[in-house]
Amino acid sequence: MKSIGLAGLGLAGLLSAGLTLSCGGGDGPKPAPEPEAPPALTTLEQGWDEAAMHGFWFTPQGSRLVPYDWFLGLEQKGSDELFRSNENLDRLRFIPAAAGPYNPDGLPIGFTKEPAEGDGPAYLGMTCAACHTGRIDYDDVHLVIDGGPALHDFNTFLDELLAAMQATLADEGKLDRLAKRLGASDPAALRESLGEATDALADRLTLNKPDHPAGFARVDAFGNIFNEVSTAFLGVPENGMPPNAPVSYPPLWDTPQHDRVQWNGSAINAGAGPLVRNAGEVMGVFGSLDFAPLPDNGGYSSTIRTANLAQLEDWITTLESPQWPAALPAIDAAKAEAGAAIYERTCVNCHPKIERADPARTVKATMVPLATVGTDPEMARQFGRISKTGSLEGRPAAFVAGAPLPAQAPTGFLVVNGVIGSLVGRPVEGLPDLLKAYFGARAQQPANEPPSYKARPLNGVWATAPYLHNGSAPTLRAMLTPPAERPKTFRLGSREYDPAAVGYKDGGSFVYDTALPGNSNLGHPFGTDLDEDSKGQLIEYLKSL
Repeated sequence: MKSIGLAGLGLAGLLSAGLTLSCGGGDGPKPAPEPEAPPALTTLEQGWDEAAMHGFWFTPQGSRLVPYDWFLGLEQKGSDELFRSNENLDRLRFIPAAAGPYNPDGLPIGFTKEPAEGDGPAYLGMTCAACHTGRIDYDDVHLVIDGGPALHDFNTFLDELLAAMQATLADEGKLDRLAKRLGASDPAALRESLGEATDALADRLTLNKPDHPAGFARVDAFGNIFNEVSTAFLGVPENGMPPNAPVSYPPLWDTPQHDRVQWNGSAINAGAGPLVRNAGEVMGVFGSLDFAPLPDNGGYSSTIRTANLAQLEDWITTLESPQWPAALPAIDAAKAEAGAAIYERTCVNCHPKIERADPARTVKATMVPLATVGTDPEMARQFGRISKTGSLEGRPAAFVAGAPLPAQAPTGFLVVNGVIGSLVGRPVEGLPDLLKAYFGARAQQPANEPPSYKARPLNGVWATAPYLHNGSAPTLRAMLTPPAERPKTFRLGSREYDPAAVGYKDGGSFVYDTALPGNSNLGHPFGTDLDEDSKGQLIEYLKSL
């Protein structure tokens, strides 16, 4: 383990790779520095040096939420405290990080400065790291898990950001203070542009409002991506649907080594697959796309930063799963040895073992039909939603290949069309061959595969609570409890770790109710009939993976 030090960390390595980084603090005066520094974070040995780690945390990918300087200067609703304060964003369980060359304004992990385009402003963006970096607290140690699932409440963050913007428009004092922080010479123009941005964010949140809160540690990523592409970008309002299938953020280690990824195995990893996957993710976190083909290259205009996405994927390729750290109570070696034999009998058929640090490791997805695993069906079912194709009708389904799109098609087809169209004409080395390999792999997938969830190797599973695809089992101990006896409700939001049950302690402000649609914690009965001694041994072994 090592404590993170940012001071003096050079940018030369990343700049030489041709990346566009957040290297400045924005234009104009800035708010005073935070009076309290964030807590020291302890990282684990996961195959990354500090340059890779901080590059992954803060490299922009094409996300544009609000103008960057606005975010630095906005106050919270009902307070003159800054919205971006460490205390406020830590409350929402983003991970505060120290200021340094990669992060000049001391924003949390995964928050980045998207460089200005033309005469426009720089924007606040989100990176993969915002949702795929975990933190576990034990005693006085704050462990950062690179590639681990985030604990934050993303929907509440957006709701409260919108409320802060609306409050600024309604309060002349707030608007004046923001104008002074920005050095704005024309408050009336600031009000106008802030009003337009507020309306746009309000429209987005209305479109993507779930029927009940997802809470900490979850979001319906596919629902948001599908809505943005099929409804907002395509301009077909009736395609919108509430994103009611929130899932945990899957761990990123071994992602490039899988043949298929996502909880439902829907993303193909061959050829251009990683670029398609990552570019689709940008669509869900405030990227933009214009479906009108460009005359010069025939592609679509978008904010996607393909070179940066390629570098992010290269970093993920070298990421290793975390090993149980010395900061936690030591693993009982005798119990773990007994648990290894239980794992071979009970788990290995769906969760194969791999060498976490083998650069040549590969993982073939084990797809388990919904009827077999019995877990909550919403995510698997909603992925099959159908949308009107609007102006895309008649275009090749995958932009450069595939049958013409009919008047209605699976929404995923529209996403693939938009993403591949955004890649065409960009400086992507070997794109034709990458697309050929991608289409070939897609063609080999079963045409009528039933709704299924993907089982993955369990190395690093100790750092990925809460469990099941929808986060409905708070600990490994709960996972090994018969489904009908699992907790019906529990609280999420606490970072305090329970090394015996393996997961976060029951605590925090959000009550997870397993009776709500999309929240079921039934299914996955495997191993639940073991006696208590055997369950303890299996848990001890799982800690060692």
